[in-house]
Amino acid sequence: MKHIRPYLNESIDRGSIILITGKPEGEKRKLYATHVLGHHELRPGVMMLFLSDTFYRIKEEDGRLKASSVSYRDEKSLKSTLNLKSPGKISIVRNSKKTPFHWKTLKHSNLHSALKEVESEILGSDYLLESLSTEVNEYDVVYSKIADHTISSIFEDSKKAMLIQFKEQESMEDAIHNADDVDDGFDKIEYEISLQVILRDSDLIQNMQELNITQPVEISMVFDISTTINRIIVRDDYDMPEYSEINFNVVDIEIQNTMLVDGEEVILTKEQKEKIDPKIKSLDEDDLLSLFKKKLIKFKSSD
Repeated sequence: MKHIRPYLNESIDRGSIILITGKPEGEKRKLYATHVLGHHELRPGVMMLFLSDTFYRIKEEDGRLKASSVSYRDEKSLKSTLNLKSPGKISIVRNSKKTPFHWKTLKHSNLHSALKEVESEILGSDYLLESLSTEVNEYDVVYSKIADHTISSIFEDSKKAMLIQFKEQESMEDAIHNADDVDDGFDKIEYEISLQVILRDSDLIQNMQELNITQPVEISMVFDISTTINRIIVRDDYDMPEYSEINFNVVDIEIQNTMLVDGEEVILTKEQKEKIDPKIKSLDEDDLLSLFKKKLIKFKSSD
């Protein structure tokens, strides 16, 4: 969108608001805002603005403009998000295309006031203004992709994630001993395997960096184990207290509907569960651990 305005000799105070367009996404661009920390006139009419490192994404909610803070890993990832090319400090040359409505927003040091002044001109424009009430959380999208790449790499032949470590939180026998209200006969117990994975998908890695999600990623898979249980009461000596030994036989294994990725719960899709359950349904504990072991990446020693 091209904005036509009369010539103005703007005064630029420290803390003034500036809007910035992001990199193209199809035919549209996202819109961001920040505060100006300083400025320098490169030549008559050409002004370089030095910017704060706190940025806000401008979005629409219920017909109004709202701002939400932007997460980023480092200055390089921030510049990539904003499509800024200038080296050194975060800065931008003021112009109508990259800094739309600057002749209006620079009069304000309050972001709410600045957005209110330009709201009627931005709403309905060709900026990418997803509604806050309907927008998918960016972290949820990335965590779901991490889960999907992990599942495909362990239970199928994908190479988008490397399994570098895994361990069972406790053996199935210990899980039965420690479970509450487990009776003889047929019962279900929870059995957890924790993993560390390194992602290899370059696009996903960039998204992770922008959200400050570091590698390796911690993942927890919890399985429902259907098993037959037979407790035997044992007393080695009449002077010793009796204790129980457990005989169990795994009948069926399936993954639960959620898994933890970087401590956050991810709901598995039907398609994701279908990648896992048929592969593990009839396995016992040793076979299940062997499946993970076969996918384990071992790094060579530097010696």
